[in-house]
Amino acid sequence: MTRHLFLVSGAIACLLVPAAAAARSGDGARFAAFAKRARAQGTLEVKQSFRGDPDTCSSEGTCGVAGTVTAALRVRAGRALSVRGERVVVPVTGTASAVVRDTTTGRRCEAHAGVTGAALRFRADARGVMLRPGGAPGDDPFDTACRGPLLAELGTAAIAPVRLGHVKANVKLVRVRVHSRRIVKAHGYVAAVTTDANLVLRR
Repeated sequence: MTRHLFLVSGAIACLLVPAAAAARSGDGARFAAFAKRARAQGTLEVKQSFRGDPDTCSSEGTCGVAGTVTAALRVRAGRALSVRGERVVVPVTGTASAVVRDTTTGRRCEAHAGVTGAALRFRADARGVMLRPGGAPGDDPFDTACRGPLLAELGTAAIAPVRLGHVKANVKLVRVRVHSRRIVKAHGYVAAVTTDANLVLRR
């Protein structure tokens, strides 16, 4: 089963070159135009460790369930990026690996799923562009044959945004570095999501 991925949370540093004070309007359009002509390189690793939430596991049927899912990815350098609405889809290669235990039933699950894409959501506001890594459309980085929370179920609280600031029309390079950890409660689970990413988008 092929799945996409992506990442994030927490302490983030991002460099946009060239930096600029540009007009507020049009930042999103300029970033989209840059991404359509850009190539990417770098690595991403997203991992979650989860367990049933003692407060809600009874109603959600997750008591006794615990596990990890790790997706270690490398950007497919030289491949074109694509822009779909307010998402930039980045081709990657790698595998999501899951190990899940259910102490209630005594079952153990191990599964692997190929990952072929990551996505970067972007949104313009009064301060420029916000960039939020996440799953590519229609796919989820934590979706394997083993039981566990999906990234979509954990929601945006599991993903930290990156502030790019204003975008000039002649931008040539965007660097995104992420090293973060966030804890999220959702759908009967408590999950700790960690992300390590080093991405370069270059036109």
